[in-house]
Amino acid sequence: METGNEERIQDIIKNEDELNPLTDKEIAERLDVLRETVTNMRKKMGIPNSRERKKEALAKLVVDIVSKNQEISSDDIFIELKKFDPLITVSYAEELIENLPVHLEKYSLDFEAVGRENTFSKLIGFDKSLVKSIKHAKASILYPPFGLSTLIVGESGTGKTLFADCMYDFALNNNVIADDAPYITLNCADYADNPQLLLSILYGYKKGSFTGAESDAPGLVEKADNGVLFLDEVHRLPPEGQEILFTLLDKGKYRRLGETYNERSAKVIFICATTENIESSLLVSFRRRINMIIDIPALESRSIEEKLELVYHFFQEECNRTGLKIFVDSKVLEAFLLKKYHGNIGQLKSEVKVTCANAYVENLNLKSEEIHIGLNEILYNNIFSESLNFDDRRILKIKSLVNNAVFLPNRNSRKEIINKGSSGGYDYSRDIYHQIEDKYFEIKKLDIGSEETKNILWTYVLNAFNKIETGSTEGSILNDEKIESFVDRKLLNIIEEFIYYLKNQENFDTVNKNILNHLCIHIHEALQRIRYKHSIINPNLNKIKSQYQVEYESARKLAELLEVEYSLGIPDDEVGFIAMYLKAMKHNEVKDDRIGVIVLSHGRVASEMIAVVNKLMNVDFPIAIDMPLSENPSKIFEKTIEMSKIIDNGNGILFFSDMGSLVNIGDIVTKRTGIKTRTIDKVDIVTLIDAVRKAYLSEETLDIIYFNIINSRYALAEPEYGHDLDKTSIIVAACLTGHGMAGKIKQKIQEVYSKVQVISMGMMSQDMKEEIQNLKSRFNIIAIVGTINPEVEGVAYIQYSEELIGSKYFELMINKGNIDGKKKALNKDFILLNKKYDSKDKLLEDAYSMLYNKGYVQKEYLKSLQQREDMNTTFAKGGVAIPHGMPVYVNDTVLMVIKLKKEIVWDQEGRKVDIIFVPIVRGNDIKLINSLIKIIKSNETLEKIRSQNTKDDLYNLLAEKIR
Repeated sequence: METGNEERIQDIIKNEDELNPLTDKEIAERLDVLRETVTNMRKKMGIPNSRERKKEALAKLVVDIVSKNQEISSDDIFIELKKFDPLITVSYAEELIENLPVHLEKYSLDFEAVGRENTFSKLIGFDKSLVKSIKHAKASILYPPFGLSTLIVGESGTGKTLFADCMYDFALNNNVIADDAPYITLNCADYADNPQLLLSILYGYKKGSFTGAESDAPGLVEKADNGVLFLDEVHRLPPEGQEILFTLLDKGKYRRLGETYNERSAKVIFICATTENIESSLLVSFRRRINMIIDIPALESRSIEEKLELVYHFFQEECNRTGLKIFVDSKVLEAFLLKKYHGNIGQLKSEVKVTCANAYVENLNLKSEEIHIGLNEILYNNIFSESLNFDDRRILKIKSLVNNAVFLPNRNSRKEIINKGSSGGYDYSRDIYHQIEDKYFEIKKLDIGSEETKNILWTYVLNAFNKIETGSTEGSILNDEKIESFVDRKLLNIIEEFIYYLKNQENFDTVNKNILNHLCIHIHEALQRIRYKHSIINPNLNKIKSQYQVEYESARKLAELLEVEYSLGIPDDEVGFIAMYLKAMKHNEVKDDRIGVIVLSHGRVASEMIAVVNKLMNVDFPIAIDMPLSENPSKIFEKTIEMSKIIDNGNGILFFSDMGSLVNIGDIVTKRTGIKTRTIDKVDIVTLIDAVRKAYLSEETLDIIYFNIINSRYALAEPEYGHDLDKTSIIVAACLTGHGMAGKIKQKIQEVYSKVQVISMGMMSQDMKEEIQNLKSRFNIIAIVGTINPEVEGVAYIQYSEELIGSKYFELMINKGNIDGKKKALNKDFILLNKKYDSKDKLLEDAYSMLYNKGYVQKEYLKSLQQREDMNTTFAKGGVAIPHGMPVYVNDTVLMVIKLKKEIVWDQEGRKVDIIFVPIVRGNDIKLINSLIKIIKSNETLEKIRSQNTKDDLYNLLAEKIR
């Protein structure tokens, strides 16, 4: 009996849907046995559970997706996975993608050789603006028996000819035509005024048919037989020229010029293209014979991301052509993106070529191996004298995408644009899922780091819940008849029973009825979503699990009840959402005493920034006050004072200003109203987002929030030249004289931190800056704390207040010399696994390109890196190399780790390496170097590094070793 059940279990699992595997319970129901029986037999046979089987199926799917398009982005892989598994989460997809090298090796696939090329994928925009055009093109080629006649329509320079080329390649790759099938092209403009000559060119001619026809000659149609015939600028054909094609389009028949009876046949895929309005330029009788019309969008109608990718593509082409490294300033890239190109992609390509050519000529005299293109170069050549689009929103978007860029010779001409995203969309217009998915992909389009993205989403989600945290807490649970119009009684009974359980067992004293109603509706929609296989994404799941542990466990119990009653699996992401509702039900008051945030700026910058922040974070309390350049500052001050009185809740106001007279606004408001204020100048969008998040979520005082923001702005980690472990760390206390407040500051600091050395100084000393420079030679200066900023380059200044000394911020400052080096030095973006390189030079160039494009090193770093290699080998031991350049060309410290799939020769002695550490060291960061030396000396650690297959595992291993 047991053997029979084992075979039946194997048979059921063998034939199940791999992406929707059966649970042990579902198999047990089919066999009419206990679930425990199935579980025990499955384990005995070594068959994984349904979750593991699904994970394996998804891993294979990721490999298949990547194999078909090796240049596909992570966001697009996620979108493809959602087509097969709508329930997949972002975090789960990211885990699959990070483990791709392991999956490739496991399934014995060669990443660089698998899969037939998707011919249309070489077109920039193939997965965005050209999706519809490509879909029509594929249908036109594949339609039996031999494709459809096609007209490609688009403005001059949009890429119609290249699109036709791709259609031909697609026909080849899909065996519609033979591998040696001809591809014949003709520009109709060359013969527009001579129909007879066109007839002879297209169809050929018979000997003697006209003067000079000394022998029979085939035409282009005959040469294109069993292949593709492409007629460009078909609108240039006069009516007679268009009519000449009718018989070929209708029947595939034609006669050579001069023939009367000998009708010939040709089997061709007919493609033509035009830049004109087809209604006015082509005969109705001609248009009727064209089965498929494909529109190619103009450059101006395509996204900024696509336009940037085109700019990158053309710069890379010129880089490959010249064989020189090309450095392009971000301002140049911005200018290319802002310009309107009436000649579309063709004009853009031409102007990139001209820009590079001019820079190349300038470079000839220097005999350098690199070209630098700055804003001065393009202004000098008058490329951008007109047609620039200075729309504020467009500029904001462009600035979020563009950095300085370096292009290296002999590289793929496609350069992925970061921060792509698409939400996919659902019909649930108001549910929390759709809002979060939209917000997640919206934020990803901005140049904001992953950690800050999670923080913004967390604030957004909490605010979404806070906006419904009102309503009665009295009366019986769920006695409102209106709720039954949204939710079935069965679900209401389950939730009501569960709430009674919470109140009796888990000290759930009060229940916010309004939140409870929202929970009922939410779960109703969640069940519908799961039933119809719509995805549920909760990007803050880990934060919920850690911060709302009790609520999460309660939500898990409710999910188990729902799983039993509705026979549906409730994913962890949904459990997280339920936990947030349970948390919200315990709170009955909306926070109304938060710190105020006001942004002031000249022009309309303040309004634009606040609009972005409010939309991103779903908040409405920050205030924007714009100051037109023509308006008297005193009017703005009066308006700000009145606004401050309105929004102050007793905890003060944090002001942001851009420049000039506005930087003193906080002091003016405090003097006139008594409201406590702090002011931060030189406002930027990332700092503002951080401030709004802290003001919304934090229970800290205005001063603490202010100091935390100053901390992030001035990069507490280290001053300009780094810490020297042999020096003592000190704080400089500063005031006007060096005796009054400076002495008090010193006393206050040493009352709390008795071991900290504090030196008092006064602004009235003419040599104060020189004295501080002398101190820097003998000490590590953590910061200057005082009442007046002496503005010493390379030393952070912190405004003194009573709250500062006891704050967590100040505690962090005091421990500054012992800041965790791994937090600064380790970055998962620079951990590269299973890479393949043919040479050391190419590896170093790619490493440099990543570091430069991320802003960690300066342009000269690569040269110093190569010079160091020429001086002496950087081979260390045991298959490890440590290439490094000059610290003077480093902007910030980071460690790059490259683990190769196959060893490469590293030096002239033929020694090979498979692990490369690239320490990018700013200043005198001895701790990182010492940690790296210890890692290299330990054979055990090196072997552990070689055995790691994911970024997370290698990151965690290195984090333990770097101190």
